Amino acid sequence: MPLLHRKAFVRQRPPADLRPEEEVFLCKITHEIFRRYDEFFERTILCNSLVWSCCLTGRAGLTYLEAVESERRASVSLQTFSRSLLVPLLHLASLSHRCRLTELCEDVYTFSKDRFFPGETVDVVGRNGARHVCEILQVHSPHSSTNRRSKAADDTIVISDSDEEIKAQINGKKRKKPLSPSVFEYTVKMMKAEHTEPFTVKANQISRRKTSVSKERLKLLFKQHCEPQNGTIVLKPSTVMKYRLSEQSFSQFFPDEPPLFPFSPPSKGGGRGSPGQVSDDDDVRKSFIHRFSLMGHF
Repeated sequence: MPLLHRKAFVRQRPPADLRPEEEVFLCKITHEIFRRYDEFFERTILCNSLVWSCCLTGRAGLTYLEAVESERRASVSLQTFSRSLLVPLLHLASLSHRCRLTELCEDVYTFSKDRFFPGETVDVVGRNGARHVCEILQVHSPHSSTNRRSKAADDTIVISDSDEEIKAQINGKKRKKPLSPSVFEYTVKMMKAEHTEPFTVKANQISRRKTSVSKERLKLLFKQHCEPQNGTIVLKPSTVMKYRLSEQSFSQFFPDEPPLFPFSPPSKGGGRGSPGQVSDDDDVRKSFIHRFSLMGHF
C-alpha cells in the first residue's frame, strides 16, 4: 500500500449505515466510497498530488497510481531472485558490518559480481563464440586436495591491518583473503539441450544478465530482509530462520575463504544525518527507516 506523507495510508471504509439504494461517489483510484461530493473531490485531488511514496523502494514525490505501479514492479523484481542466488547474497550480507545500506550493497555487489553459485542460471560463451543459457552445477577451486597446502602458503595474502586482523582471527588462526574470482572454473549444463553432457568452463566465459544482480536490486532486496541493530545493518531474525542461514557456512556456496568486508563503526561525532550518532535503539530504527525511505534520491 502506498505511503501518504511517508506514513501508512488507510482506506476509508464504507459507512456502516449505507443503504443499498443510496447514491454515492466512488473514487476509482482508491476504491473508496463517499457520500459527499466535497470529500470525493478532495480524495481525487490528493491521489493526483505528488505526496505519495512507494513502501518497497522508498521512492517519493509520486502520485497514488505511480506509487502503486512502483510497488508492483518492486514486488516482481523481488520474486525474480532465484533461491540459488538469494541465499548466498543474504549470507554475504550477514558478513558485512556496515551502518549504511549503500555500503552494504557495495560490499555484496563487488564480491558477487564476478563469482557465481551452484544452481544459478547464467550465460556461457563457448569456444566458437556461441552464447548458451546454462545452469551452474559445481564450482572448482584452483587448489586441489593434493596441492592446497603448498599453494595456499604462496598465493594467500594475510591481512595485517590491526582492526581487520582482530576480526579475522578464528581459533587463533588468521583468516586468509579470498582468491581472485578469475582463477575458478565452473561445471555447467545447457538448459535447453536435454541430452548434452556437463562441461567445464573458465570464469571469463560466464556472465549474468545485467539486471540479475545490480546495486539497485540489492538495495531493494536488503531493505526487505535487514533491520538496524545498535547502529549496524543486520539481517532480520525471521530471514535468518526462514533460510536457515545460521546453519550454513560460506563454503557451502563457494569453495573459497569468506570475504573480509571493511568494518565501518557508527560515528561518534556530531555530524547531522549519520546513523552512527544515534545511541537509543528507537532513534536508530527511525534513522534507519528514514534513510531507506530516501533511497530513491541517492
